[in-house]
Amino acid sequence: MVRIIVSLAAALICSILMTPLFIRIQRKYKIGQRIRQEGPDLHQHKMGTPTMGGLIIFFAIALSLLVYQPEDINVWAAFILLCSFGFVGFIDDFIKSYKGRSLGLKARLKVILQLMICALFLLWFFQNQSVHHRFFIPFFRESFSVPPIIY
Repeated sequence: MVRIIVSLAAALICSILMTPLFIRIQRKYKIGQRIRQEGPDLHQHKMGTPTMGGLIIFFAIALSLLVYQPEDINVWAAFILLCSFGFVGFIDDFIKSYKGRSLGLKARLKVILQLMICALFLLWFFQNQSVHHRFFIPFFRESFSVPPIIY
């Protein structure tokens, strides 16, 4: 239980410390949200708002997971899933930034990519016998097992 709390605290502190630096870098290189001209005038004040904040969350969680739970296969599964979804988000934000527009990946393509990630993960999950199908309730010592389809 202590490892979980320390891991969460490390992720929180890491993200708090990295955010101001990340925003300064984005402002220095003029990386920010683009607003379409045909949009409402009220949205124009959002021009240049720092974007790609998911990278901070990704690095904070990755550091926390890999440092405090490196031997657990469930942690690696969650990390790979995080990387996969994070990659889709990164591509979306990168297209917005690189092309200098407010549109990244089309919504349909984003959903298709996410469904493919889910399907591959579920395929691995149901074939992997080493994954424990147990629920651990924080602050209680008891855990309980459930069938894989429910888990």
